[in-house]
Amino acid sequence: MPGWRAPIYGDRALYVADHDGTGIVNTAAVDRALTSASDEIDTYLGTRYTLPLAEVPGCRRDHQRRDRGICTRAAGRRIGDADGAAPRTERGVACDQRAPPAGSGADHDIRGAQGAGEMTSYDFELLAGNSGTISNEAGLELALKTTVSGDRVPLDLQDDEIVFVARPSPRHPPALRKARSTGQIIVVADQGRILIPFSAAETRALGSPDKIVAMRYEVERRPAGGGQRTVLAGVVTILPGVNDD
Repeated sequence: MPGWRAPIYGDRALYVADHDGTGIVNTAAVDRALTSASDEIDTYLGTRYTLPLAEVPGCRRDHQRRDRGICTRAAGRRIGDADGAAPRTERGVACDQRAPPAGSGADHDIRGAQGAGEMTSYDFELLAGNSGTISNEAGLELALKTTVSGDRVPLDLQDDEIVFVARPSPRHPPALRKARSTGQIIVVADQGRILIPFSAAETRALGSPDKIVAMRYEVERRPAGGGQRTVLAGVVTILPGVNDD
């Protein structure tokens, strides 16, 4: 994590979301997506990346893509339809019937909750640690909206709950959990910025002094008053080292 004395050389991240209010994130589907070359994005500190609005795991079978079993319906992305039927609408979200040709580089339509005609994606930036706000931290600048006009607007995090979970694999229980509601996460609401402080003991517990550790993490945003939840899930590789801050 940024700010750890054990150095970071890369991170892979993917936005996923729970669009139907079930509160369930299919970690197996997230794991498959993270290991798919088409969905991995190598990210480095201080670099901003733009992702299409979330791919959504755990949806109904007729909306799942055959190659990875991940539903992209709620993101408004084009869904292949073998029988050529008209686009389906379910829970108020329309699916297109044809996907762009493989390798065409064509942009996907981003619709869903944002309304027809509005193209929306999320920007995120991994922030360098030890910014001066906290002595030992990981930082995310999360969910800056990019509209069709190109304007970026920080997502309003004023009353949202933010939860961070670290685990060795999707099938293991969390090794570490932090929440904004318990005072363990600091949010700069008007900047869309999330700061996650770590003690030296926590960084030592998650890393290793003599071997490489691949740690999976999830940063979940739960909007105040309900609505679509967003999760930034990824894998961070921690090189051998110690943190004695």
